[in-house]
Amino acid sequence: MNSDRRDPPWPDPTAVLGEPITDSVTPLVAARAQLQPDSLAVDGADTTLTYGELWSWALTHAHSLRAHGVATGDRVAIVGRRSVEFVVALVGTMHAGAVAVPIDSDLPLTRQRVMARESE
Repeated sequence: MNSDRRDPPWPDPTAVLGEPITDSVTPLVAARAQLQPDSLAVDGADTTLTYGELWSWALTHAHSLRAHGVATGDRVAIVGRRSVEFVVALVGTMHAGAVAVPIDSDLPLTRQRVMARESE
């Protein structure tokens, strides 16, 4: 074992926790888009999005999901790699009231299928 290796600091399991955060991601993104629409929200490999752009794209995605029959509580598999589009899909799916099931497209297809099936 390498003596230079340090274990990550683990939280104290006996520590008293504060109040849970009850806001979901979508109202927080919407609020930031309203207050600071030109602030950087997502910095991808080839693309960046401001909060205003992220919120606009997420709304478009949410409306598209609803138009295709996705209802509150439905599970929506989002298959892809980490990207700006992946973030848009996550925020838009949650804003539509659906449950986002992120699946890494680099995983073997069998594992992707298992993850999608187990999310039901």
